Amino acid sequence: MASVLEDDEGTSAHQSLSDMSLEEVQSLRNKLGIKQFNKKFGLKKLHTGPASKNRSRNYGPVEVSSKRPPNLSKLASQKVVTRDPRFDDLSGEFNEQLFKRSYKFIDKLKAKEFKAVSKIAEDEGLDEETRRRAKDMLTRLGQRKAAKKKVIVDDTVEQRLKEERKQAIKEGRKPFFLKSSEKQKLVLAEKYKELKEKGQLDSYVKKKRQQNSKKGSMMPTRTER
Repeated sequence: MASVLEDDEGTSAHQSLSDMSLEEVQSLRNKLGIKQFNKKFGLKKLHTGPASKNRSRNYGPVEVSSKRPPNLSKLASQKVVTRDPRFDDLSGEFNEQLFKRSYKFIDKLKAKEFKAVSKIAEDEGLDEETRRRAKDMLTRLGQRKAAKKKVIVDDTVEQRLKEERKQAIKEGRKPFFLKSSEKQKLVLAEKYKELKEKGQLDSYVKKKRQQNSKKGSMMPTRTER
């Protein structure tokens, strides 16, 4: 019963307040004081806590001051860890034979490129500048081809030596490691073997002799005192 009376009193107080002009309300509030005025007319003070300062709406995001320094430990824990697939076990083992078969088409493309540039370099109907640039390109392509062949021969010799060391360990013998000079002799022997199988050994030896004789002719002669 008391609550009903309180509700009726609050409702009547609000109605009487709504009937008053703004000047009358202001005058009454100054006369009673803000605390008594709010109590009499059932007005509640708005809550101004931290939440109202940090949020523009009840369900809005919390606003954080930009002047506050960031938490370095939290940032460090969120650091993205990258991995190199070449050295990761998840990428599996390197299959050299599969790699060569998969990218064999690149060698064919390079051979076509070399042939096309050779035609340009030998075409006497073209200007000298175009032919000169084609010859320079042929030189670079030849150097790359020679470097790749050297890598292949080196890998072949190294793989053979690894197999020999594995076999020695399996048989209980001490593995033998060649010196760099001895290894180079094996590489040269392997290179001669491949050239002989392709029928290119004689032309290679002839070319090397011409290069050596050219180097010898360019050496300065010793003057007599």
